[in-house]
Amino acid sequence: MNEDPFKTQAVPTNKIEREKLSIKIATVEDSDAYQAIRTEAIRTNPEAYSMSPEQVKEESEQLGPSWRVDLRKSSQFIVLSEYDSKPIGMARGQDRGQGTWAVRGVFVSPEFRKRATGVPVSEDMLKKLLEEMRQRGGKLARLWVKASSANAISLYEKLGFKKVTNPLRGLSLARYNPMLLKDWYIMELDLNQEDKK
Repeated sequence: MNEDPFKTQAVPTNKIEREKLSIKIATVEDSDAYQAIRTEAIRTNPEAYSMSPEQVKEESEQLGPSWRVDLRKSSQFIVLSEYDSKPIGMARGQDRGQGTWAVRGVFVSPEFRKRATGVPVSEDMLKKLLEEMRQRGGKLARLWVKASSANAISLYEKLGFKKVTNPLRGLSLARYNPMLLKDWYIMELDLNQEDKK
C-alpha cells in the first residue's frame, strides 16, 4: 500500500528552526531543487501522481534542462519549500482557465511533516500556493484527494476547501474516468472568500 503523503509519522521530533525554512515560488534557477523534490515525491508515492514504475524511472532519469520546462510554463507555477537550502516540499498551481486553478502534486518529505517537526510546512506551503493563485486572478481552486487520506482532507478543510457533493457536478468533473469518484474526492475553494485562518 502506498503511503499517504500527509499521514502523521511516528518519527522522533526534529527541532526545525523557522528562520531556516523558506517557502517560495520556484524560478528556473531552482530547477535542481525542483528536480530533487519531484523525484523524491514520485518515488515515495507514485500512485498520487498516477505514475507506473516505468514512468517514475523514466522521469527520474531525465536530464536537467527538461526539468526547467515546468518552471517556464506561464500556465502554472511551483511552490518550493526548502530547509537550510535542502528541498523538502513542493506543490503546483495549474491554470485551468476562466479563473479556475488546480492544486497538484502536493508533497512534503516525511521527516518534515508536522508530526515530525511541529511546524506545519504543508499548511504554510498551501497558503503560499493559494495566495499566488489569488494574485494571478484565480477565483476557484480545485483538487483531487484520495478518500482514505484523512490528514490531507482535514488540512484542506482547515484551509476552506469543501468536498463537491453534487453527484452530477462530480461526474462532469470526472468525465474522463467516473470510477475515480469511488476512491477520490474532489474539493474546491472559493478564492474570493476572505482568508479566515
